[in-house]
Amino acid sequence: MLATMLVGTLSSMAQAASGGSSTVNTLTRATFDSYLETGTQRQRSCLVMFHVDWCKVCQRTFPKFANASGAVNQAGITLDFAHVDCTEEKALCQRFEVRGYPTIKFFPWEKDKKPRNFKSLRTEEGFVKYARRMTAPLVQHFANADDFNRSLVNETMSAFVAAVPSGEVPAELLDAAEEWRDRHVFTTAKQFKDLLPPGLPTPTSNAWLAVLSWGRQQWSGVDNTSKAAPAVAYFSGPVGEVADWLTHHRFPGIWALEESTFWEFTHASRRTAICALDPARVTKDQEAGLRTTADKLKDDFLFGVLDGVALQEELIDFSIAKGTLPRVLVTEDNFEYWVEDVQLLRVDHLEKDLRALMGGAPLLRQSRGMMAKILYYQREVIRYGKQRFEYAKKGPAEAITAGTSLVAALCLVGTACWCLISCCRVLLNEDPDFIDPPGRMKRD
Repeated sequence: MLATMLVGTLSSMAQAASGGSSTVNTLTRATFDSYLETGTQRQRSCLVMFHVDWCKVCQRTFPKFANASGAVNQAGITLDFAHVDCTEEKALCQRFEVRGYPTIKFFPWEKDKKPRNFKSLRTEEGFVKYARRMTAPLVQHFANADDFNRSLVNETMSAFVAAVPSGEVPAELLDAAEEWRDRHVFTTAKQFKDLLPPGLPTPTSNAWLAVLSWGRQQWSGVDNTSKAAPAVAYFSGPVGEVADWLTHHRFPGIWALEESTFWEFTHASRRTAICALDPARVTKDQEAGLRTTADKLKDDFLFGVLDGVALQEELIDFSIAKGTLPRVLVTEDNFEYWVEDVQLLRVDHLEKDLRALMGGAPLLRQSRGMMAKILYYQREVIRYGKQRFEYAKKGPAEAITAGTSLVAALCLVGTACWCLISCCRVLLNEDPDFIDPPGRMKRD
């Protein structure tokens, strides 16, 4: 009952915010299949949000979802919005393998297509953009380069252009476009110059597919007030390899990473090299070194830049402090692991350090596990000890200072270990000794 009341309240708030135009349909186990069947008959796909009443993220997302449904409806976009309350409909949510909240899935109206997870921004604008993309033709048509640029001015991801003189799109590219249509735009032209902006590298004679990153998506360098140049990568291999190439080459150039692109960038099935910089203190030598390295190692890493000042709180989780900028963060295995090292992974020696990493240099690979945290602190303690030792060599006064600081550090570490061991003993003690209250008569 409480869940129903909360969902009703959220719906009412969303409708009020959107001027009463919200059109989110409530689905249950009894109505779900018939609702999708009706969508199939009407050739209307559906975006479904699975949520629970106690989830704070759900409570923040649902009004945006509902507002977007009203905007989509008013724009005449043929996509329906619906929601399922998993508090009441546990079996229905288990059927679609809902493991986290909110989970948002796109259900195509075609019966031969499976539902797919929503992977765009959970904002009103993000939902509307997703609706437009998923209802647009799989391969879009643009009259010329100006039309291409103007139509995609708000795109946050790269676009793919196939040079197809005959106009017949290979089936393998259509399959790839179907997989990535929720994040990338696909189009064709008789030749690349019909749509690509001028000034880009010239493709080889047998290149037939290009991935284009607009200048607004690229890092502008030292002069961060100017517009960066676009970046491009070309594919000239056989059509049977296009799906694999497309998966690994979605981010050409050096990306200016933001909230809307960071997750996709670090989960692009590639090792990434991310430079966290203070935009006001980037030098020309650092920019030149980064661009040279990105060009030489583009087949080994994706390259991106973060504003380390604006994101200083988030970067602390990866042991990168504002006072140590500029820093380098390498991610691996879709961000399952990462590498940072203020001494061995440096912006000023980026190519050398990245090559050393590829060559097996003993840099610590970190993760979210407890053992990774222990190894990180072990590294820092050893380095601190070495720094104090070198400092102590300068003279007697320095030796006393270094010795005092080491003793203090050891005391802190010892205290922390004692507390940890004590807590473990309490938690693992299954047969505690209880003391009889004073004066209690003992039994024979």
